[in-house]
Amino acid sequence: MDTSVTMAPAAVSDSTFPWGIAGLLSEQVKSQSASPAIFFGDEVLTYGELGQRVRALVISLHEAGIKYGDKVGVFFPNHPDFIAAFFAVVHAGATVVPINPLLKADEIAHILSDSEARGVILHEQLCGELEASLPKLRELDVIFTLTYKGDKRIEQTSGKYIVTLDREALAKVESESSSAARQLADHGVSIGQEHLAVLVYTSGTTGKPKGAMLTHGNLIAAIEMKRAILDFTSSDRILAVLPLCHIYGLTVVMLGMVSQGGGMVIVEKFDPAVVLKTIENRGVTVMPAVPAMYQFLSLELEKNSYDLSSLRYGLCGAAPLEAELLTRLDDQLGVPVLEGYALTETTCIATLTPLRGPRKFGSVGPKVPGIQLVVVDANLRPLPAGKESIGQVAIKGPNVMQGYYKQPEASAECLKDGLFLTGDLGYFDEDGYLYISGRTKEMIIRGGQNVYPREVETAIMRLENVLEVAVIGVPDKFMGERVKAVVVPRPGSRLTEDEVREFCSQVLAPYKVPKIVELRDALPRNSTGKVLKRLLV
Repeated sequence: MDTSVTMAPAAVSDSTFPWGIAGLLSEQVKSQSASPAIFFGDEVLTYGELGQRVRALVISLHEAGIKYGDKVGVFFPNHPDFIAAFFAVVHAGATVVPINPLLKADEIAHILSDSEARGVILHEQLCGELEASLPKLRELDVIFTLTYKGDKRIEQTSGKYIVTLDREALAKVESESSSAARQLADHGVSIGQEHLAVLVYTSGTTGKPKGAMLTHGNLIAAIEMKRAILDFTSSDRILAVLPLCHIYGLTVVMLGMVSQGGGMVIVEKFDPAVVLKTIENRGVTVMPAVPAMYQFLSLELEKNSYDLSSLRYGLCGAAPLEAELLTRLDDQLGVPVLEGYALTETTCIATLTPLRGPRKFGSVGPKVPGIQLVVVDANLRPLPAGKESIGQVAIKGPNVMQGYYKQPEASAECLKDGLFLTGDLGYFDEDGYLYISGRTKEMIIRGGQNVYPREVETAIMRLENVLEVAVIGVPDKFMGERVKAVVVPRPGSRLTEDEVREFCSQVLAPYKVPKIVELRDALPRNSTGKVLKRLLV
């Protein structure tokens, strides 16, 4: 099998999106203004109403002095105004810097300072964390707080343009604005494919987050790829429980659904019972989530029943699903869960299990049309298909980022010969399906033998009483590294360390068997659901 063939690139056209990514929403506002765009609690927002909210924010940004090319932080929980703020910033020709609402003051300060953000739009409930970070943010001089209860605001600070906007104030913005601001809201700005649309800071599992530079061209290419394979329609309602500030929620949920004029059903915080009841009440058709969410949804479905007949399929990213869980979900949900593989740096698209085609346990699917995806050795030579040909996954295509902001060395390290080196290890089977084995930096070398954490994790998950597991390497004076397994037992079950070791000795080579087994109540994760293995040592 030739794994290096480049597919025809996804269609990207300035004429299709004359305002860049902002044109996605503008088209829906024109063509179906009365259609529901957002469901949030009891609130239903049409595309026309969303467009009016975006328009008011575009005018406000212009009057505050935000210019083409400026960077603006968008700091919200999952909320309709995250979507409004995102589209307002790109409509104005500025660059969005999404900020995770779970971050603390020092982390917020790093992102806003590193990105050189001039402004920020935030939800009132996040005022405290932003205010605590302000002493470190000299370049930040425009702050918009959107209020809903009106009890929180950023105090006036010398030299900064600080405005608090409630619903009433937003409604009056246009009547009090300049003609130049209204013209910007009416006509937008001319945006090329190379213009920076969003600066997404990676989750920082290995250190300080880096800003991945994604252009309008990157986003549009990724959306075209998703539209070609996900079969979204204007009748769909997608669950928005993933953080919209993260690349998965931003591109698959928000941009993917807006591009088709469907509805987004926002759930602010993940709670399995709330999610399942929301699917039942709002007729959700597509459910993107991560493995940890699916694990808890499955546990809830073991206890209680819900009407999930509206669902067409689920989507899963961030990590592969275990075969046992995937089989259980098939029965519980009554629809397939399609697994994919992607990264922030590839605009959240690379592989996906076909909507209509074979699924393979343990695989994240074949590559999507429009990109080149290869498995390479240390010299960047493509490897043949086969489980024995594990190498680094590398990707090339119009979805690949331009680099890390202000980090030329880090960019050069991962972008070589036009390929983005993901740092992930994997292999293809003969049908072109990709299997992920782990991270290059996570591979364990024990006495000269390579141990891939994913293989050991998959083996341990075969134990009936195991809920989840993470495998790492720890230093060993004689063998270089030892294999350590951190195991979370299923609630109410009895599991011992010896049981885990004994089972592994029956199904794994001796050098792969964990010498250390630790039982825990939960695995540490970041806000996007990825296990923080550095905290398990």
